[in-house]
Amino acid sequence: MAQPVEDHDEGEASPDPTACTVETVDDASKGLEVCGDLFRREPIRSTPVTTSLYPGRASALLRVSDGSETVGVAAEEAEGYTLTPLGPGASAALAAVLPVDRPSTLLGAAGDVADIAGRWSERCDGAIDTGPLFRWYRLAELAEGKKRKGAVRVAPVDSIERAAAWMVAFGEDVGLPLAADAAATRVGDAIHEGRLFEWVVADEVVSQLMISPARFGVVRINGVYTPPSLRKDGHSSAITAAVAARQIARQKVDDVVIDQPASTGVTNRMYRRLGFVSVWETLAVRLIPR
Repeated sequence: MAQPVEDHDEGEASPDPTACTVETVDDASKGLEVCGDLFRREPIRSTPVTTSLYPGRASALLRVSDGSETVGVAAEEAEGYTLTPLGPGASAALAAVLPVDRPSTLLGAAGDVADIAGRWSERCDGAIDTGPLFRWYRLAELAEGKKRKGAVRVAPVDSIERAAAWMVAFGEDVGLPLAADAAATRVGDAIHEGRLFEWVVADEVVSQLMISPARFGVVRINGVYTPPSLRKDGHSSAITAAVAARQIARQKVDDVVIDQPASTGVTNRMYRRLGFVSVWETLAVRLIPR
């Protein structure tokens, strides 16, 4: 049920309060449709949410509207919520409905996350634990990198067990833990849809990454992972460049994006060398009720 929220301080008169409503959308296809006005306005910065939606599947979206258009969306994940950019009133509306009976993680633009977390904490006297900062890049012009041994291929079905284990390891590396069953589902979907890629050297898989379905002209590269024992040979760079080139050549793709913890300097430099440019940052925080 929609819940109206006014964005002004308690006890403070506001001559023009921004009233927003929050509604739950429980179907991915419907979510892509009813929130499409925002997704089209902000195709790149909405990518964390849009690429989590699969038509025909249940979803849990919180849609914030101001009466005429969508001003924010929060996609519920197992551990919390992922945000699109938020317009006026959206932070107050979401802070008023986020759960106070369990911890949850909030991931979105740093300013939006800080605003929601502060309002949520005032509501329930909860604690806030700041997590990693992520830098998002879009491909400007792919640079010709050093020629590396190996070749890219679409992952075959028999890769699922290893690929899922690597996905769990990737989550640990970037500070966003992923349960083994969730990783297996995610990897299984990607393999079935031809969205998981491997870099192979002498018949050995040495690196992998996943791409999202194209959403509003944007494809996200995610889960770029090379095991520690195989690093420093340029495998991650090689597979990222090869897959980015394939994606940008597709008719339905306008932009290729990728994200990385801001604290991993080596990888951030690698993406910039490949021709990616930084476009925004997202922050993860943990909301802990008292």
